[in-house]
Amino acid sequence: MGTKLKYISTAGIALIVGFMATLGVDVVDEQPIVYDEGYFKGTAGLAGVTVGLNIITDVGTGSANELVVADGAAEQLVGRSMETAIDRETFMFKLDPRNFDIA
Repeated sequence: MGTKLKYISTAGIALIVGFMATLGVDVVDEQPIVYDEGYFKGTAGLAGVTVGLNIITDVGTGSANELVVADGAAEQLVGRSMETAIDRETFMFKLDPRNFDIA
């Protein structure tokens, strides 16, 4: 089973809806499953993550599959970190995607 962030696009804005996993032994058999809540293992981006703080994807300095602490102006939250981690370390987080329009 593999997991990756799943995005949808609305009027050019990427909204986080959850994680997508594929189950199956080969490409023909794969069945996609989308999770919109739960606890998962993630990889910290360059800025790292801190226990208890909201997290976002690290599209500024890393890949969309790396996560960092969200600043106060973040509009697409992935969830909340359950551990502290530095760049490229794995950590547990609670998936709780939320999308805000604060502009």
